[in-house]
Amino acid sequence: MVTLAKREDLHARRQAAEVLNDDKALKKLFETIGARFRERNGGYTRITKLDYRMGDGAPLAAIEFLGAEPAPEAKGKSKPRVTEKTEGEGAPQTRRRRRRRGKRGGAAAETASTSGSDS
Repeated sequence: MVTLAKREDLHARRQAAEVLNDDKALKKLFETIGARFRERNGGYTRITKLDYRMGDGAPLAAIEFLGAEPAPEAKGKSKPRVTEKTEGEGAPQTRRRRRRRGKRGGAAAETASTSGSDS
């Protein structure tokens, strides 16, 4: 798609329009993305492997255009970080753990297991 946007002719725009059904995305592709990669001969994206998805264990990846990194903030404009201290100066901060449900599920499983133990 980026290679088509670099050509900037009517035929390339119509070929891209067959794939992209959104006029706004087509306009952005040809006006900004095609112009940004005009001098580059391929290698427009960066793929970063992430962790695995919690539910089914599928591998995750992030794909981004090169040159899309955010501009670094000016050193004088950065805000100082405010951290809360709990019970002492060097107390370690605790991390919240994510509650995971078992096969039977949260509250319904608890009521089912407690009602069966009464008899």
